[in-house]
Amino acid sequence: MKNIFFLVSFILFFVTSFSQDVSDDIEVYLNNIIDDLPGSSGNDYQKPTTAELNTWGEILDSIFSNQLETANDLANTLNYKVVDFLDNTLQENNRFYIIEEEEPRSKYWGVYVISKDPLRDKL
Repeated sequence: MKNIFFLVSFILFFVTSFSQDVSDDIEVYLNNIIDDLPGSSGNDYQKPTTAELNTWGEILDSIFSNQLETANDLANTLNYKVVDFLDNTLQENNRFYIIEEEEPRSKYWGVYVISKDPLRDKL
């Protein structure tokens, strides 16, 4: 019985390790994040180290290579997460990747929104 519990727990961990899918109104979602940020009276920003900046670059490279699990694993090392966001208020170009800090927040490096299918002229 103990082995079955361990196996189920193990499977649940890996199935939910990148269950960062959200379907909502992106404007409402981002406004909730903004409302939770500290006021301008505080000095809460924590300057990233060179290693943290390098990890951040790896996160972006992983997202642009469509390796979301890797991106999320890297983001977790910085107390951030990658959310695969579907805006249910838009007809097209409605999938975004949001990189946001997990609770408890301490770095305050910002929230980043990347469009999966941006509208732009091809060169």
